Formats: sequence, structure tokens, C-alpha cells
Amino acid sequence: MPEYIQTLLVITVLTGLTFSLMNKALVGNFDIQQLKKWQFSWFLMLYGAVLLKNIWFIAAAVFIIANLKLPAKSIQRVYVYLVLICTIPLIYEQIPGFAGIQNIIPLSYTNLMIMSLLLPVMITLKSPQKLFSIPTDKYIVLFITLLSLLQFRDNTITNAGRESFLFFIDIFVPYYAITRLVNTQERLKMALTALFIGIIPFALIGVFELLTSWFMYTSIAPHIGYISSFNQYRDIRGGGLRAMAVFFGPIVLGYVMIYAGAILLYLQHFIKNRKLVLLAFGTVFLCLLATKSRGPWIGFALMLMMFIWTGRNGFGKLVKYGILGLGVLILASLTPAGSKYVELLPFIGDERADTFDYRARLLENSMILFKKNPLFGDINFRNTSEMESLRQGEGIIDVVNTYIGILLPYGLISLILFVGAFVFLVIRCRNIVKRPDIDIESKLTGRILISCIVGVMFTIFTVSSISYIPTFYWVLIALSSAYINIHKPKSVRINNELLQKKVTP
Repeated sequence: MPEYIQTLLVITVLTGLTFSLMNKALVGNFDIQQLKKWQFSWFLMLYGAVLLKNIWFIAAAVFIIANLKLPAKSIQRVYVYLVLICTIPLIYEQIPGFAGIQNIIPLSYTNLMIMSLLLPVMITLKSPQKLFSIPTDKYIVLFITLLSLLQFRDNTITNAGRESFLFFIDIFVPYYAITRLVNTQERLKMALTALFIGIIPFALIGVFELLTSWFMYTSIAPHIGYISSFNQYRDIRGGGLRAMAVFFGPIVLGYVMIYAGAILLYLQHFIKNRKLVLLAFGTVFLCLLATKSRGPWIGFALMLMMFIWTGRNGFGKLVKYGILGLGVLILASLTPAGSKYVELLPFIGDERADTFDYRARLLENSMILFKKNPLFGDINFRNTSEMESLRQGEGIIDVVNTYIGILLPYGLISLILFVGAFVFLVIRCRNIVKRPDIDIESKLTGRILISCIVGVMFTIFTVSSISYIPTFYWVLIALSSAYINIHKPKSVRINNELLQKKVTP
């Protein structure tokens, strides 16, 4: 039996077990038949990708099925997109050019899912929420516009146009579709659940990889046309390999577990069986440990701390759980297995301290470059002596910081728009949570979104926007924007409705 078939069978068993326990936990509060349809689409994508082997066949199949089964304006398109958000490795393919143009545009699995499922929504949907009626719209539109204009510096028109188109597809289309269709608390609940279905299988897969040192997707990836430069034996920490699942990067898997943990904090509100809740949290936590990635560890801890702090008697509980966590850490350091993980902790352990040194040098050199072009950056910043001094043994200059990855090529204004969207959403969500007229479930949703944003904002400080990382934070911004739109004050809703009505004589 070929190795990729064996891997498929193991993934099927692990994911099937995960979905089965999830359905058992949520029965009575969700339409389980609907959840099963989404879970089936997850399997259908995985097996379809392996059988079709070509990204164009995959995209065509999704487009045909979506247009046969889902109306262009259906909220189900958003749900299915969230379910399929990272089912397979992030395949890339170039559209070949013509008339002297070498390549038209590079497309990925994410691009094609957006164009197949969400672009028809944007084209056909006549939402009462016009552009800029949701406060976050201005951050997104200005950010995309500025980055698109800056692409035309020291660049050909075709390359700049190509990048601008990708900004529109990757950022604006999913943002618009999600914020306009996810317009009730019930729809937001289902969107979070759909996203959870899309990512929770990788928690158990990550734990399995830790226990077996078997990277599940290394045999499947080349079979579907994915080529990775990741050397699975290059980065050994804590005496063993690091789980990476479908993402071909341990830090990306850890980053995604922040979303899984945050949504699980929300879904536990609907689960009566506390044993299943503890089992789910334990699996997510073990997967996070299996990545041996310190950035996501701290990001996950900040997410939990923010969730506790925004609740009732938050400060007192934060102190109590902090003391408990410190005690667990001390006990873990006394065991052979636990001490290996404690040694990986920043400011406590010494293992792989070179990564801190590299990040410190990156920040120092980046500030030198920033001062040269503060407002709009330099698109060719990698060709400078400051960046060249950071070139590693693999021959790459790794900008392991999403904020620097925006600041250096696009400048301070772009970074302010990017960070401003997150900060604005945290403030607005916090204001909604504190309102006396908001029900318990809506308050919980707001706390989850705030906590997830804080955890993600820290984590992307430690990693560049590689793999599925930007896909997830743009979805988070869209869902948070939908939340503040759903729960805007009643007076604002009435005024908007009056303004949107056509006045006839």
C-alpha cells in the first residue's frame, strides 16, 4: 500500500474520531445534520485533492459543486469557506502568460477557494450595509489601496497590477462577504463553529505526530502538487521533532491552535459533558506543546489571560490561575519530560536561545532601515546591507515578524492602518461586552474575539505572514467586524436603516 494511502487512512480515523466526539458534545444545541454536511465537505476536499492531483481540477470541482448546490448569496458559502480554509497544504500554481508575459498571476488554494465560494457573493449580494457603513471598512480599504499604490514603485505595471489584484482577492473579498452575510448572532455562532470544524482535526493530528514522529502530510503533499522547502529534521527542539500537520511549519500549527482554543472557550458554553470539554482542551494544549513553538505558547497564554480578565471578577481569577499555572510549571520542571519543555520557555530556558538573538538583530537593523524611509518604506528593503547581514545558513533572510514585514516595504502609515484595525476592534468589542443590554452569549462571543485578537497580535510579532497565517487573521478581523456591526446601538441601526431607504416624493 502506498504511503500516502496509509496516511490518508490515519488522517481519516483521527479526524473521524474528532468529529464524532464534537457532534456528541454539541448535540441538542446545534443542527448535527448540518455539522455532518460540513464535516463531509472537509473529507471530500481532502480526498478530492488527492484523487484530482491538480489545483485547477480542484478549483473547478469546488466551483461547479458550489454553483450547483449553493446560491450565490447564500450564507452557506461563508460557512463552507471557513470549513475548507486549510484542509490541504497551501498549493501554489502560476497561470502561464502570453504575448511576452511570462506569468499572469500566481494563485493558491486559498485564492481559488475565495474566488469559487466568496467572489460570487460579493458580485451578486446587494447588502443594505454599504461600503464604509461598518467602521472597520475604512481600515481595510485604505490599507489595500495604499499597499496597491506602493506596489508601482520600482516595479513593472504588470507586477504591480498582479500584486494589487491579489490584495483585493486575499483581503477584501473574504472581509466583505463575511461582514455582510454574518449579520446576526446566530450566523456568527455558526461561522465560529464552521471555522472550528476546519481546524480542530489538526489538534489530534499534531498530538499523533508528536507521539509517532510521523509527519502526516509529507507523503500527501507532493502527490497533490505541493512542494515544500521545509526540512523536517533541521529544527529539532526538546530532544525531538516538532509537529506541523498540514501547515509545514510548527509555528503555524501553534498559531492556529490559538484560534481553536479561543473558539473552544466559546463552544463549551453549549456542552454539558465536561469530560468532553476537558478532553478537547487537553488535545489542543498537547498539540500546542507538540509544536515546541514559543511564540504561539505565549500567544495562547495571553489569549487565556485576556479571556479570564474580561470575565466577572477577572483580576482575582487571573491571580488565582496565575499562581496555579506557576505551580504546574514548577512541578513540570521536576520531571524529565516536563523539564525539556521548561527549557524551551523564553527567559527561563536556554535551548535555542539563538532565535532570540536573531530576532533582536532583526529589530535593530529594521529600525535603521525604517528611519531611512519612515512613511512609505522601501519595497526593495531586502537588498540592503542591513538585511544582508541577517542572511542565514539556508541562504534566506527570514523576516520573522509580521509587523516588520509591513513596516519596511510599506512604511509607518500602512502599519498604523494594520495595527489600528486590531486595536479598534478590541476597543469596540470591549465596549459591547460592558453594555448592560447585551445577553450572556453575545458577551461571551465578544470576550472570545478580544482574547483571540490579543493572542494573535502577539504571535504574529514572532513570525512572518507565511502559509495560512494571513488567511486566519483577516478572517478574525472580518468576524470581529461582523460582531460590532451586529451589536451596534439600536439608535445607530435605526438611523442607518432610514438613510438606506429610498426617499420617494
